[in-house]
Amino acid sequence: MPIPKPRTGEKESEFLPRCISQIIEEYDKEGQAAAICYQQMSISLIGDKEYRKGLTKPNILVDALKKEIKKK
Repeated sequence: MPIPKPRTGEKESEFLPRCISQIIEEYDKEGQAAAICYQQMSISLIGDKEYRKGLTKPNILVDALKKEIKKK
């Protein structure tokens, strides 16, 4: 069975139980199905443009520290 992918707008708390329940029979070692599903969620998030935008937003704290350093 192919590994499920998160549906558009599906939250992690919804996806993980759905994914694990679908692949638990194939990946029966403890934690293996969960690890695979977490990885699928991560891959999906990395491909999400809105999520990536959030990762690249300027860090306000870093900017403030840079300004303080320049003053000195």
